[in-house]
Amino acid sequence: MDATERLLLRSAWWLSLAAFLGAVGAVLALVGSPVQVTEKEARQPAVQRVEVLMREFKFEPAQLEVRAGRVELVLRNEGLIPHDLAIPALGVKTEYIAAKKAKVLVLDLKPGTYSFECTVGGHKQAGMHGTLVVR
Repeated sequence: MDATERLLLRSAWWLSLAAFLGAVGAVLALVGSPVQVTEKEARQPAVQRVEVLMREFKFEPAQLEVRAGRVELVLRNEGLIPHDLAIPALGVKTEYIAAKKAKVLVLDLKPGTYSFECTVGGHKQAGMHGTLVVR
């Protein structure tokens, strides 16, 4: 291989590397570009996430305070028997949540004070109830 062939081979290698790096840069620029957010989305507050533990025979915490808007209640049954959560004033009731299982309840809440309870027979009367305050 003479000097001219070596020079052409080296040039082709460098051009290939430059093309590859350019392609990688273009992909990274597309992936790293900012996400377009509509004005409506920008005005919506972030979803609030609140964890509620369910045990025999109480909710922890029994007093919840959240901002009006979208709220995710993460209901974790840490008890030994099934429980549920109902907010009668809102017409909301979960299915039974088995022991050591969890469920996420998504609500769109307006300001007010709402009572919640477990509807399993006798659980509310045993103390499994609380208050949700929405500001």
